[in-house]
Amino acid sequence: MGDEISAGVMYTPWPTASVNLTAEFQAGLRQMNQPVNGALAIAMPDAGPSLPARAMELISPTYFRASFKSLFDMLLTGQSDMPYATELTIGNENIKLADGSLSYEKNFQSRSQELVNQSARQYVNAASVYSLNQFTRLDPQFEQWLEAFIVRMQADGVTVIFYLPPYHPYVYDRLIASEQYRIIESAQTYFTRLANEKQVLLLGSYNPQDVGCEETEFYDGMHAKYTCIVKVFQPLR
Repeated sequence: MGDEISAGVMYTPWPTASVNLTAEFQAGLRQMNQPVNGALAIAMPDAGPSLPARAMELISPTYFRASFKSLFDMLLTGQSDMPYATELTIGNENIKLADGSLSYEKNFQSRSQELVNQSARQYVNAASVYSLNQFTRLDPQFEQWLEAFIVRMQADGVTVIFYLPPYHPYVYDRLIASEQYRIIESAQTYFTRLANEKQVLLLGSYNPQDVGCEETEFYDGMHAKYTCIVKVFQPLR
C-alpha cells in the first residue's frame, strides 16, 4: 500500500497561478528545478546556470544565505531566531510540534472574537489582499505541471489528497463580491474538476459554509482553528 500525501492548496492556488509568485516561492521552484525536471520529464522555467544535480544536493545557496543572515542578526542583536527544542505545546512564540503541525503563540490563540473579526476586516479590506492582488488568471502551464505531478505520484503508489482551507466568513463574502478577487471561485472549480478527473479526494472549501465553519472558529481572516480543521478532515476519520 502506498504512502499518503496531502497536496494542500493554500489561499492563493499557487500551483496554478504564475502571476503572483513571491520571490521566495520562485527561489523554491529554482531549487526544485533539477529533481522535478527529471521526475516528470517536463520543462521547468529556465533557472539560468546551475550546478549539477548531485552537487546541488550538497550545496543550497538559498539555505546558506538564510543561515548567514541568521548568524549576522544574532551577532548584531544578541538574539537568535534559530529553532530550539522544547516540551511545551503552547508558548510565547509559535511552536512546531512533533507531528509537523504548528501551535500558534499564546497571545494569538487567546485573542477576543472582536479582535479576530477586526483582523479579518483589515486583511480583506487592505489595499492588496495577501497573495491575491496579482492573481488574475489560472495559468495553463502551471496546471500542466501540477497535473503531471499528480499522475507521477499516483503511478508511484501515492494517495493524493487536495485540501482547500476555508476563509473567515466575512473574508470569503468580501472576496466573492469583489471583481478583483472572485477568481478564487474559478480556482476551486478547477481543483474540483481535477479531483474528479484524477480520482483525488478533495477536502475543504474556500467557502467556510461548505464545511460548517463559523467566525468563532478562526484566528484571523485566513487561519482556521482546530475545531474547523476537524470538520474539514472528518471524511478521513
